[in-house]
Amino acid sequence: MRVLNYYSVSVFSKKKLVDGKFAQTSPDITTGAEVNSILIRQLNREYARMGLEAIDRFPPSERDISSIIMGIPKSKLADFKQAIVDFRKKIVGLADTESEGADSFYSLVVEFFPVGQSISSQESDNEKAD
Repeated sequence: MRVLNYYSVSVFSKKKLVDGKFAQTSPDITTGAEVNSILIRQLNREYARMGLEAIDRFPPSERDISSIIMGIPKSKLADFKQAIVDFRKKIVGLADTESEGADSFYSLVVEFFPVGQSISSQESDNEKAD
């Protein structure tokens, strides 16, 4: 939680403005597409944990938690990752235009990872078993 507090404080000032809104003191935090820093990986784990808790903590009207499981050709992986980068940039741009009126904090965590073995690996394993 210390990591989370460090980053939250670095983006928003602790004092509220007169109208009860927070003043943004530095740019939005984004980790980028490829994360190698141990500290950022720890922060990502914390945000993932918070996402799990948010399922029960907040009503659907205050959150959006959804998932997609899909088959993709591995040759198109870079295209999917670029689409995620473009989406994140669009969201950050929207947040930047609305930052003066910020009266709440939201986290957006985007995860894209393989689930299970690839089909070719499964076929190879099945051939070995025969």
